[in-house]
Amino acid sequence: MFLVNYRAVNNIVNLVIVCRMFMVTGQHTHIQANSLQAFWPGVQVLYGDLIDAIQTYNQFYSIWYKYSALPERFLLASNTLHSTERY
Repeated sequence: MFLVNYRAVNNIVNLVIVCRMFMVTGQHTHIQANSLQAFWPGVQVLYGDLIDAIQTYNQFYSIWYKYSALPERFLLASNTLHSTERY
C-alpha cells in the first residue's frame, strides 16, 4: 500500500515540495510549504529515492537558512512568508 501511495504522490504533485491537493481531482489547493512537511525527505530516503530526497531537503534547508527556522507556512509561488507569519 505504501508503494502505491508514494508513486501516486510523485505522479500527481510534480513539485520538489509536496503541496496540499484535492484527493479526487489532484488540483493544488495551496502551493506552500509548512513545517509539518519536513518529514518528506526522510520518506524519500526510506523509499530509496535519494536524488529527489536531496532536492527536497535542500529546498527546506534554504528556507531554514533564510529565516533561521522553518516557518509554519511559506508560499512557494512568491518565495515569501505567508501573511500571518512574522520572522
